Amino acid sequence: MTVLSKLAAAALLFGFAAALPSPVTADIAPDQFEPAVADAEAVAEAQANLKRVQDGEMKQTKCPFTGGKLNTSKSVEVDGQEVYFCCGNCKAKAEKASGDERLVLLFNDKMFAKAFAAAE
Repeated sequence: MTVLSKLAAAALLFGFAAALPSPVTADIAPDQFEPAVADAEAVAEAQANLKRVQDGEMKQTKCPFTGGKLNTSKSVEVDGQEVYFCCGNCKAKAEKASGDERLVLLFNDKMFAKAFAAAE
């Protein structure tokens, strides 16, 4: 007998059956997969934007968070690409994220439009 079956049996005995998920719904519901798909889409979007910078098509002109003037002493690296910020607070915000989270934070379409322009 599985743990879930034992819990269900105990719940029936004590009248708590409605509080327990059925074995069918105990698994993750299909609609709970959507955030992961959205995350995968966001990562793909950010990777495409990063590639445009790495290929020299786009260059950073402003802070991705504030749109402010860049301070080249305030930067973090994202997949080999330096990203600059206007101040230590913006740099610290970026440093709190890592991996794909940092990639999406700094290279999502909104930030990309604010901070990057076509290279000349």
